[in-house]
Amino acid sequence: MWGKEKGLLRPYPLICHLLDTAAIAGRLWDVMLGTRSRGLIAERLGLGEDASRRWVCCWAGLHDLGKITPPFQSMSASRYAVLAADEAYASAPGAEGERGLRHERATHWALTGLFAEWGYPHGRLSQSVAHQVAQLLGGHHGVFGCALEASKLRAPEVW
Repeated sequence: MWGKEKGLLRPYPLICHLLDTAAIAGRLWDVMLGTRSRGLIAERLGLGEDASRRWVCCWAGLHDLGKITPPFQSMSASRYAVLAADEAYASAPGAEGERGLRHERATHWALTGLFAEWGYPHGRLSQSVAHQVAQLLGGHHGVFGCALEASKLRAPEVW
């Protein structure tokens, strides 16, 4: 799966982009945040500074998870043909044509469920840590998605 291609000689693998982003987040934590800021973040997360740094890196690395979706991957038709033929890459028929599902929105949707599975507090969406962190990461281009509807989260593949 590809993650970046604009200005590059060839598409850059998505996993490499995600790992690069996680590594840069760690470097920014180390260099740009002062002791007080790191301590405040750790306090708010209820973790030590090392664990907080790891979570920030993990979150940063997940910011483009939505790029695994057919609408994004199909922007490179030749690469998508190979991917779509792989049984391990399951998608609904015609999903590649859903241009309304941008990768940021898919990230928000996917991470809300993933974080809930990981044990993040999740109840009413307005108070759900799983949803709020996913919404933050989905907004990495500066536009944050609306709160998701609980009924749609129960069967996201339908939507």
